[in-house]
Amino acid sequence: MTNTDNISNAVALLRSMPEGSLEASKVIQSLSSPELNALESIDDLESLVGGHAANIKHAAHIKKY
Repeated sequence: MTNTDNISNAVALLRSMPEGSLEASKVIQSLSSPELNALESIDDLESLVGGHAANIKHAAHIKKY
């Protein structure tokens, strides 16, 4: 089961971090594959996390395989 608290916390943190920062990468990498997949499936991920959307999609793709 996906932990929505983790997703909510990650989104809140990412919104306050610069795109591509080491801290943002750590937050993204801390999410599990199901959590990343849940975020990736959001229709307008860009509006939720800004420039971090591409990094989330990339991390989700890596953790799937």
